[in-house]
Amino acid sequence: MTDTTETAGRHAQRMLAEAGIASRGDGHISAGCFWIAIDTPGGQIWFSGTGEQENWVDYAPAEHCGWAVCFNDDSGAVTVLHESSSTDLVADTAAAVDAVRALLKPKAASPRT
Repeated sequence: MTDTTETAGRHAQRMLAEAGIASRGDGHISAGCFWIAIDTPGGQIWFSGTGEQENWVDYAPAEHCGWAVCFNDDSGAVTVLHESSSTDLVADTAAAVDAVRALLKPKAASPRT
């Protein structure tokens, strides 16, 4: 039997999938930290809760208190793409997915002079 309980993390992964962005669950069980990972050329994006849900994604949607989305590049540098304290899971997830999409968007070529 498959667990179909809705969580904030499942909502986020569904929204990422609808935006054409592949993701997977990841984390460090021994540290109790879990996030959504998005593999990219040059690094990885980590998507996890903030506030009371810091470093967690499998919580009830009504308990949402923000997303933190960071790009961890291959050199070890971390760039915050989105960080909030929003309790509106739908709007906050949409904003976080937009931030991921902006990073993944191919850069336009510079016009030649």
